[in-house]
Amino acid sequence: MILKIGCPESDSVWWLQRDLNFLGFPCGLIDSDFGEKTDGAVRTYQEVRRLSVDGEVRAEEDGTGGETWTSLLSEVQWVQGGLAKLGFEPGSIDGLAGDRTVAATEAFQTKYGLVVDGIAGTHTRGELENPTVPLPVTEIPHREPSAGRVIAIIPRAVWGARPPKQDNPQSGKDAEIVHHTITTAPGGDELAEIRAIQNAHMDGRGWNDIGYNLLVGRTGDIYEGREGGLAAVGAHASGFNTRSIGVACLGDYQTGTPTPETHAALDNLTAWLKGQTVAMIEGHRDVNATACPGDNLYSAFKR
Repeated sequence: MILKIGCPESDSVWWLQRDLNFLGFPCGLIDSDFGEKTDGAVRTYQEVRRLSVDGEVRAEEDGTGGETWTSLLSEVQWVQGGLAKLGFEPGSIDGLAGDRTVAATEAFQTKYGLVVDGIAGTHTRGELENPTVPLPVTEIPHREPSAGRVIAIIPRAVWGARPPKQDNPQSGKDAEIVHHTITTAPGGDELAEIRAIQNAHMDGRGWNDIGYNLLVGRTGDIYEGREGGLAAVGAHASGFNTRSIGVACLGDYQTGTPTPETHAALDNLTAWLKGQTVAMIEGHRDVNATACPGDNLYSAFKR
C-alpha cells in the first residue's frame, strides 16, 4: 500500500508522521492526515537519505486487508542489506545512508551499468531486487557501536545456532522490548541453554528461528539471537515484532534476582541501542498480557 499526499487517514499515516518528527523531519500535527507538510517532510527525508524523491512511502499489507507501518528506516535498511548481500560494503545496516552507503551504492551502480549518482532510485532498487549479474553473497555486518561505547556481541556460531528455516525478514526498529527466558543453564552451560531455547522455538512452536534478537547472560555476556542482526524481524512480542528489538535475559526473574552483571550488560546494551535508532524501552508485559520479564527484572530497568 502506498502512502502519499491525499491518501485516506490511517494508523499507518500516524506512525509515519511520528517517525518523521522523531528523526528530525517535522511534518506538523501528528493527526493521520497526509497533507502538504507531511508530503514536504517525506520528500526532505528521501533527499537526505538518497532515495527517489517522490513523496511516496510504503506500508505492508497485514494479510487481512489492512496495512502495517514498517518505519522509514526500513526503506534505507533494505537498500543497505541488498548492497551487503551482493558484496558491496554500506557500513552499518542502520537506515541512515551515510557516506559509506552512498559509496557502496555508487560502486553497485558502476558494476551494473546504472546511472552513477549514489541515489537508490527506481532502477537501482529494481536491480538490487533482481540483479542481472550473479555475485557472491556475503554476510551482512552488524551495526557499529556508538562513539565511546563498545558492545561485544557473541555470534551465533559460538553457541552453535541452527540455520533459520528461511531468511528472516528485515525492518527498521525504534523500540527495545525486554524479556526473561524462564530457563536454566544445564551444568552452568549457557550455550546449551540458548540452543535449547532455539530448538523449542523452531521445533515446539514452529518458528523460523530463535525468537529473540539478542540474549543477555548471567555473567554479562551478550549473544546474537535471530539471524540477520538487529534489523531481523523477531518472534517475541505479538503485534510489535516488526518495530522492536527483542532482548531476552537468561533466567527466571519472577522468582529469581538478576545478577549485577546482567543489570550492567542490559543497561549498557540499552544505552548503545538508544545511540542507534531505539527511542523507547519496554517490558514484554507493557505490550502483551504476560508477567514477562518478571517483577525483579522489570523493576530494575523501569526504575
